[in-house]
Amino acid sequence: MPSIKELYEAWKEGSISAADHKALLELLSLPENEAESRRIVREMIEEAQFAGGTARLSPDRLEVLRSSIVSADREMEEPGIKTQSTPIRPLYRWRRVAVAAAVVILVAAGAYYLLQRKPAKQMAAATLKGKDISPGSNKATLKLADGSTVTLDSMGKQVLYQGGTTVQQSGGQIVYVVKNNNEPLRYNTLTTPRGGQFKVKLPDGTDVWLNAASSLRYPTVFSGGERRVEVTGEAYFEVAVLPERPFRVSVNGQTEIEVLGTHFNVNAYLNEKSLQTTLLEGSVRVKQGNEKIVLQPGQQARVQQQSDNITQQLTLVKDPDIEKVMAWRNGVFNFDGATLEEVMKQLERWYDIDVVYEKDIPDIRFGGELNKNINLQDLLVILEKTEVHFRLEGGRKLIVTK
Repeated sequence: MPSIKELYEAWKEGSISAADHKALLELLSLPENEAESRRIVREMIEEAQFAGGTARLSPDRLEVLRSSIVSADREMEEPGIKTQSTPIRPLYRWRRVAVAAAVVILVAAGAYYLLQRKPAKQMAAATLKGKDISPGSNKATLKLADGSTVTLDSMGKQVLYQGGTTVQQSGGQIVYVVKNNNEPLRYNTLTTPRGGQFKVKLPDGTDVWLNAASSLRYPTVFSGGERRVEVTGEAYFEVAVLPERPFRVSVNGQTEIEVLGTHFNVNAYLNEKSLQTTLLEGSVRVKQGNEKIVLQPGQQARVQQQSDNITQQLTLVKDPDIEKVMAWRNGVFNFDGATLEEVMKQLERWYDIDVVYEKDIPDIRFGGELNKNINLQDLLVILEKTEVHFRLEGGRKLIVTK
């Protein structure tokens, strides 16, 4: 089998085969090759930035690559540290995360590198020139109990009053502060559009992060013997521990999740093949019809969905890919084993675009991770290394041409 150096040189020259390209990525993902992986990444960035004394990448694109390396390095140096932005790190395989990040940077940097060296490869980028689409950001709409709505974004800072409950917004999150627990029952709904995400701290102290095209309906004060909310789309919960008051989540009006105090993710997009509840910490009971499953940390309950959105049997997945499930919360796309259709669904939600297939959907699977803080054009350039091609029409209609 060729060495990493030989495969890397063939890859730079653009003569590497699909099989050898896969072999290169697999070799670079091995822990024993971590140093070589990082050396190659840094070499490519230096070549891309300074070629003939001129910068070849814009400062913002270089910063995406640099920040990804720094993040990976930090994960290697500080394993097990729990931060606000990465609450589930203790369950991660740290070395795999860091090395995978390095491999992704290699793919991203390589795409820019090849585009600069080979003018013929610039055709795809030209089809999107002047029409680039920025990634999603913190934005949402809050519907109050009286039916009025408030627009929220990452720059906002405001205070809203609903009886004895105060809603405080600061940047990409809102926090509920309850002064009177005897308030009449009122409901708020937080909704994120495509291309948006947001965080809310509920009246009981539970933290919920909403992914794009999702919603959460909840009372402004939790009263009685239980705490109940309703969710659509995708959300990550860190539930405040109140053993005497169980926390229940109604998902799409079909599935119910009961918890006492735990961290879990719910993916319930209606255009996905299955509804998934993945447990990271604590214990939850998932109920679908007359069926029930109690999850342990690292397990997943899955309900297959038919085309008419009628749910099917509840099944237990004992070893789901936690990194893939939680990628959105950690600011990355995880495309490991994903089909082209699965990838496009994620892009539709994050970039607020509509994907149309000019012919049949190509049977292609992807691998690796990409930072979500990347413009659509840059991401498509990377994806086109798999020989899939795109055309953007009418502002936000992305045509898959092959």
